[in-house]
Amino acid sequence: MLFIELQDQENEFYQKYMRSFAARSACSSSLMEAEDSQDMDDVNLSLAISNYMDAFDYLFHLEDKKLTPYSLPEINSKMTGGAYDRFRSRAIIVEGSNQLRSEARNIPMELYVLFDNYYNIWSYLEDPYLREAKFHIQFLMIHPFGDGNGRCARLLTSYHLAHQGIPPIIITKEKKKEYCDCIEARDEEKLARMFEESSKKELQVMLGIYNTCKIDYNSLENRIYQKKRKN
Repeated sequence: MLFIELQDQENEFYQKYMRSFAARSACSSSLMEAEDSQDMDDVNLSLAISNYMDAFDYLFHLEDKKLTPYSLPEINSKMTGGAYDRFRSRAIIVEGSNQLRSEARNIPMELYVLFDNYYNIWSYLEDPYLREAKFHIQFLMIHPFGDGNGRCARLLTSYHLAHQGIPPIIITKEKKKEYCDCIEARDEEKLARMFEESSKKELQVMLGIYNTCKIDYNSLENRIYQKKRKN
């Protein structure tokens, strides 16, 4: 069964699945950024997860499904608890990276080019994961905000995939080094395969939730039937 066959915004199951995905992706993405603690009781980590959930809800309930650079500041504002609600105005150095990020004055223009490429130029690509990998890496090379770029990029990738009828992705902390290496090397092909692997795993999770819901529903029907027989 394909993801798109289960993807019905009015379907109670899909809503249940998306709540599960939002919580799991919020935890995973926030843990990737947590340098000092993996304790779920950590206050900063808890706030990061809550902020991610706010950004997720905002993004996935936008009326206009086609994003623009204007969509990004509000998404990142929610992702960072209002701390970074506009494009950065200063140069930035990403710790552990030798790749130069875009000059602050060029960010709006480069984002326009990126979104135009994504929606109009790269639409010819038969491999949707490669399209997402290209967007993902270039977004992180532009690095439009002072903070929240990685979390925002991963959320955008899941959003884009879901709106193509493809399972979204979760990059776990165990995959962080491989993920970061792909970005640092600008290895679009390898990142695309990582996205594909994660997406296929997510489909299995979705099917598992779907089958569990069916079992629960059938069990409820059986209990009602047995009660009627006794009466």
